[in-house]
Amino acid sequence: MKDLHIIHLRPAYFMENLLWSIPAIQSLGVNGSALRGDIPIQMVATRDIGAKAASLLADLNFQGKTAFEFFGPRPVSMNEVSTILGKEIGKPDLKYVQFSYEDAEKAMIGAGLSPDSARLMIEMNRSFNEGLIMPTQTMTQDHMGTTRIEDFARMFKEAFHLGGSS
Repeated sequence: MKDLHIIHLRPAYFMENLLWSIPAIQSLGVNGSALRGDIPIQMVATRDIGAKAASLLADLNFQGKTAFEFFGPRPVSMNEVSTILGKEIGKPDLKYVQFSYEDAEKAMIGAGLSPDSARLMIEMNRSFNEGLIMPTQTMTQDHMGTTRIEDFARMFKEAFHLGGSS
């Protein structure tokens, strides 16, 4: 087994996590989570993660045990995300609200997430808020997906309207 080569793909915050915001937007008229609204965070689309994983496996150009950090094209704040999503879904005044960790966890569980998964999401949110999640590798084009938050917003719009919103 000494010749076993392993690469751990470490993607950033999934853009698809934003889909959990749909119920709050529909019922409360705001986008919200436990993340601070003003801090830019790295977000990446899962389709880019899949493409990168396939590329890494096709090339097999890694040795030993290594990690590969993977991000979207640019970091964005939740305030900026809310503006972009709001414009796309016809709610140009959509605001972002930071919920308490406790309220966010209860909302996630109420939306169907398991208590363990909700706890882990809160732990991740807290780590972003406290600046504990940072790149450890030099980010090159190879470390970045191509899906911009504006591109994801079009996919978000489809899901939003499938959820019965006007």
